[in-house]
Amino acid sequence: MFIERNVSLQPLNSFGIAARAARMVRVRGEDDVRAVLADAELAAQDRFVLGGGSNIVLTGDVKGVVLKVEVAGRRVLGQTARHTIVEAGAGENWHDFVGVFKHAPAQPGDFGLAGRALILRVRLALPRAWQPVLSYLELERKAQDSGISAPDARQIHDWIVAIRRAKLPDPAVIGNAGSFFKNPTVTPEQCQDIIGRDPKLVHYPMPDGSVKLAAGWLIDACGWKGKSVGNAGVYDKQALVLVNRGGRAHPAPGGAGMTLARASPVARFAAADGYDPARHAQQALSAVLPRCAPGLAAQAGALLLHDDWPEALALAVQHLRVHRLALDADRRRLEQAAIDAGQVCGVPGRV
Repeated sequence: MFIERNVSLQPLNSFGIAARAARMVRVRGEDDVRAVLADAELAAQDRFVLGGGSNIVLTGDVKGVVLKVEVAGRRVLGQTARHTIVEAGAGENWHDFVGVFKHAPAQPGDFGLAGRALILRVRLALPRAWQPVLSYLELERKAQDSGISAPDARQIHDWIVAIRRAKLPDPAVIGNAGSFFKNPTVTPEQCQDIIGRDPKLVHYPMPDGSVKLAAGWLIDACGWKGKSVGNAGVYDKQALVLVNRGGRAHPAPGGAGMTLARASPVARFAAADGYDPARHAQQALSAVLPRCAPGLAAQAGALLLHDDWPEALALAVQHLRVHRLALDADRRRLEQAAIDAGQVCGVPGRV
């Protein structure tokens, strides 16, 4: 293990933000992870896991230790009666990996491992009796336009690549964070409240009874598609994509466009009942901080004394996302407070 210090993260994130890491370790196998945990200096630091650098927006320098995952390797492990088992290192390029095996696996769920485990390799069970899934509207159009009613895996792969290239900018041409925003889920009652004010809301009922809202529609409805704040902007072809219009020579400040693009939907679609997100965020912090690590409690408490509750909330949420499970009650309470205050993308609820 080699500890790099004061490392520029600009070439390591697709948005091109000029942030720096106080410390960085390149993880190429299990031994590197064990060495980090055994090192007295690194074990006490907050850890930030960095893969290919897409789908993230760095909001400043990283003060802890960056674990740059570079685990390489892909192989076929074997076959069962129904599946071919393949494995890829977590540092492998996903596009290249899918191109080799020509399958699109189902999206994984929440493994509940945030803050507890670092995934170094993934294994996928690819069905040997392969059947194409063409229910995606853009794929249906491709099949109709081409006249190919039974496309093979390579044809579907090529169609998907073409669809993505038409909608998403090339990071080599314009820095971007990819399809960044997560589609938020709300209760049916919250959805009906929003539909009452915005009847054209794009939404999808979910199997668990919740309702998924189209984040791209929310942002577009607020007028952010194609708009910029300084050199940070929302892509004119896809509202889910943040772009760096200044390039690497004049990078956008981390989070500038993201903050506005997520805060505007919060302000527009929040229930209009006099709810005060700032006051409730402060109440949530006052309730949660006594149960947090002494260092965090002291630092966030000092910020609260100076009325800097947004920074205190951001600090606490970042800390709990590293050190608490996703279902932890305190973490969920502060994350919801951050959503209500416009710091995190999502639909306002109640703290």
